[in-house]
Amino acid sequence: MVRLNDRQRQRLERFRVRYFPMLDPNIFRILSKKYAFRKLINYLIVEFQAGRRDAHAFGKPYWLTIDPTNFCQLRCPFCPTGMDRNVRTKAMMRFPEFKKILDDLGPTLLHIDFMNWGEPLLNKEVYDMIAYAKKFDIDTNMSTNLNSFSPDEAQKLVASGLDCLVLSIDGLTQETYGKYRVRGDYAKVLEHLKMIVEARRKAGGFKPYIVWQFLVFKHNEHEIEQVKEFGKSCGVDVVGITPAYMPFKPGIRENWIPTKPEYRMYDPATFPDSPPWQWESSAPSAEQDPSASVPAPSPADASPPETAPTAAPPPDIPWERILKAVRKFKKRLTASGDDAVPDVKVDVYKDSDQRKVCLWPWAGISVNPNGSVSPCCSVEEEEYDFGFYDKQSFRRLWNNPRYKEARRHIRRYVDGQIDVKARSAHACERCFSIGKSNFTFPAWWRFTQFDWWWGFSDAPPPASPDKQNTEKR
Repeated sequence: MVRLNDRQRQRLERFRVRYFPMLDPNIFRILSKKYAFRKLINYLIVEFQAGRRDAHAFGKPYWLTIDPTNFCQLRCPFCPTGMDRNVRTKAMMRFPEFKKILDDLGPTLLHIDFMNWGEPLLNKEVYDMIAYAKKFDIDTNMSTNLNSFSPDEAQKLVASGLDCLVLSIDGLTQETYGKYRVRGDYAKVLEHLKMIVEARRKAGGFKPYIVWQFLVFKHNEHEIEQVKEFGKSCGVDVVGITPAYMPFKPGIRENWIPTKPEYRMYDPATFPDSPPWQWESSAPSAEQDPSASVPAPSPADASPPETAPTAAPPPDIPWERILKAVRKFKKRLTASGDDAVPDVKVDVYKDSDQRKVCLWPWAGISVNPNGSVSPCCSVEEEEYDFGFYDKQSFRRLWNNPRYKEARRHIRRYVDGQIDVKARSAHACERCFSIGKSNFTFPAWWRFTQFDWWWGFSDAPPPASPDKQNTEKR
């Protein structure tokens, strides 16, 4: 082993900061130890280009979010699926479609999340998908509400080789659990959890690593200390206490944001009642909620208000359809040029003055059940997707005009040259969360216990931290 002196270490660190500012030394170390040189080279290329914020990407994503299905039996109020918004095509991904994606990306992938807008366990082929991913030596993670399960499925889950299982349980009683997990059955979830713990015990292994995911809201923050003890008594490996992402809607500040500052994602003083792309002085269109409170923008960003005809229109003229068409045309027109799109400063986060690079356009890819590719795992509406995986080659998809514009916008945003483009038709340009939700590798990648996890050491891993950023909703 080559040993470096202090001067050499300083030079090496200066080189890393300059050319690989976001590189994780633990990931570099583990890939080197495993002789996974193809994954390592791709990881270095991606980190180098993300650090430079290049528009054309030569590397492949090392992080994949794949949605086995966007059907769900629950009605969580902050989820577009739970709210039944119908902003995405309902679909169930099949194994041959998943295999095609893995054959393209598997050799360079480090991590896969098997969930996004639906309940993954409703897709009965998900166990085969996980097993196939493990053939490429990929870390696998799945988040579930665990309301639909059986003993046979518990055995399949353990046998699939899944590395980490995140259980979305946001309460210790049916009352607190059911306030957000609407239609969920708390007693049934605990019963299913016992099945998984027992199946893992019978298999004699330590996978999957089980995380009790507790999203903190105002109504359940009093249970935080209790859930840490109770979760461990149920056989889970760690209880993750996580601040929740919330929509900009009336009533959220008063009824949902926790009172404890350490569990808030947002600054309550600046939390708005509508998203930034509605921050304009024009009257709400037919598609908007007329009761929504829309903050007025600064005079420089204001656009002329749209006024309806004062006189009653003749009955034979479809004025509503005409006005709707005019609004749609104006929206496209204003989104076509930078001069017509207002910039909006968004100060709803606690650290809103810090601008960080979003790694998604370089390092991550989010594939939906119907094959459409989203800018990231947080884009709800299908209209903002960047293309379809099965309708063009990956290289053409990965460097199409939408992806390149996303990378250019992030470069300008991080450099302070531009703010959120509130009325842009591009999802990344109107995003108010750039750099707020990047990839969090699991404990065995981030700490020394990865030596034990991958078999490099006989010592068991130490206890994991309480806070885990494993779920966005």
